[in-house]
Amino acid sequence: GIESGLTIQPYLMKMTRSELLTLMTCMMATVASTVMGIYIIALHDIFPQIAGHLISASLISIPCAVIASKLSLPEQKIPETLGKLPQTDTDTEKSSNFMAALLTGGSQGVKMAVGIATVLIVVLGLEALLDLALAESFGQNISAQFLLGWLTVPFSALLGLRPEEWQLAGQILGSRFIETEVSAYFALAQAQIANPVPFSQRSVTILTYALCGFVHLASMGIFIGGLTALVPSRAQDITVMGGRALWTAFLATVLTGCIAGALVID
Repeated sequence: GIESGLTIQPYLMKMTRSELLTLMTCMMATVASTVMGIYIIALHDIFPQIAGHLISASLISIPCAVIASKLSLPEQKIPETLGKLPQTDTDTEKSSNFMAALLTGGSQGVKMAVGIATVLIVVLGLEALLDLALAESFGQNISAQFLLGWLTVPFSALLGLRPEEWQLAGQILGSRFIETEVSAYFALAQAQIANPVPFSQRSVTILTYALCGFVHLASMGIFIGGLTALVPSRAQDITVMGGRALWTAFLATVLTGCIAGALVID
């Protein structure tokens, strides 16, 4: 999650653009342990072994995120961390006592929270305006989520799902961009209540892996706002990378789903 940015804050300022993209992609392509409980609640009835698969999905997505981000923006400079861990200017700025450390950490957390809230309001507000414009122009049934559902249908085929599953899987994958992966997991669980079930057990496993990531507009706002609050001097680079990181994180989770599909047999 975004809190991991605090652990490498001294190195954020001098990161290359490629490193920043890799960092943001890894943040979006994985999930925090704090939200895994929600996914387990959503899917444990149709997928009893869901907990282990979610942990596996996050671990598999890390190398997938590195591959996707480096293919999208190859390294053109020499990173300062290549082959060594350089000393930073902040290494000597240590808190003198326990209370000072608490105050420093608290102030950094507040700055991050304010940055996140600001960008979230802007991003979600723009998404609402887009939905309103689409509804006024093409009818109430047309929304950004509806369009994304159709655009992600080809990825359902790439995941190795059955042809009759492509459309519904595309809608679930597309809804994740707007409604977050939590709603997508609940939509998958709700779909499997039908008789006959729309997805095979193999397809449920693949979608579980492919949905395991913070790949949505809200998370993009969270990561942009949080990172720019930590290192304001890199705000331009971070904001430019936001959309690309969302795309590469989506590709990384699709690749994770493909790996799961290659290992799971009906």
